[in-house]
Amino acid sequence: MSYLDSALKLIKEESWEQDYHTKLRIHNQWIRLEYLTGKYEAVEHVFKIIEKNVSTKADLGQAYDIRIQALMAKQEYLEGIEASLQALAYYGVDMQLNPSPQDHERAFGKMADLLANKNVEELLGQPLMEDLNHIAIMRILSSIVPITFNMNPDLMLQSILKWLNYL
Repeated sequence: MSYLDSALKLIKEESWEQDYHTKLRIHNQWIRLEYLTGKYEAVEHVFKIIEKNVSTKADLGQAYDIRIQALMAKQEYLEGIEASLQALAYYGVDMQLNPSPQDHERAFGKMADLLANKNVEELLGQPLMEDLNHIAIMRILSSIVPITFNMNPDLMLQSILKWLNYL
């Protein structure tokens, strides 16, 4: 922690334009440290700093993931799910807290279209995902599956179907 404290003292919040990537890395380490040490209110504070200063959507992905995990760790499950849906909306993924049967039908239909005429070898031979926005979306979707298993099985199904659409 003392190394991070030193780094935070050396950088100035108002000058993210200078050495942006170093500041982003330091703040991502800071938010992770606050989460891992159980300082969940501080996670929100650091998240807001990162959110205000990022220059790309992909750069906010790690902070969103940690924020969601912190809410889940505080057992604020509904808030964690809502934060996940908000994060997904930020990336252009539309999901409702209470999906309808029609939402499931559309998702299954899209899945069938994506898998039509593909064999297992083709699916296994897909290149590694490199789109940082898609990776962030996958992380967010993966983080809400365990809690929605008990709280909202319909949302869990939608999460899995959306997740599979990015494979």
